[in-house]
Amino acid sequence: MARTEVELPLRVGFRKEIQTAHYPITVVEALDRLLAPIRYKRLEKAPQAEEFIWENDRHERFTIDYYTKVNSLAHSRSFDPNKDLTAANTRQELEEIYVNLKTTLGDLSKQVGHPYISTERQLVLTIIGTNPREKADVVVPTVINIYLREEKTNVVNIDVLDEEEDSMQILFDPG
Repeated sequence: MARTEVELPLRVGFRKEIQTAHYPITVVEALDRLLAPIRYKRLEKAPQAEEFIWENDRHERFTIDYYTKVNSLAHSRSFDPNKDLTAANTRQELEEIYVNLKTTLGDLSKQVGHPYISTERQLVLTIIGTNPREKADVVVPTVINIYLREEKTNVVNIDVLDEEEDSMQILFDPG
């Protein structure tokens, strides 16, 4: 009997490193206020986890990574690995994810007030699912174009930060 490979659910998203003097709980409560009206719910935090996750009914997520301070904010979306991620619709989907992340960072900064949240110019793309390298071949050229248009600068370096059988993180750096 031939063994068939089961396609893992696909999740693609962006992460921005941030700097803030606010305590993590201040940022979390501000995100609760920002995301609740657009139907995101904060998921139960696992013991010892160093992240908070909000998810909506379309399986879109915002994630804050923290230790003693907030380190990053990410926004990601689940896709049907067999249908959704094609060259034809990749641009629109990735633009929506990126713009939602960028808008939420701006709104979050206003919500927490002074001192405002600042972000790095670098952008990290995360791909989780079967054959992430194959998916990256479709996604990376689109991310370069989005970055150029949104940040008004070219990507100088593209580095693979982490690659495993079912996930990949790629850094886009303007230098």
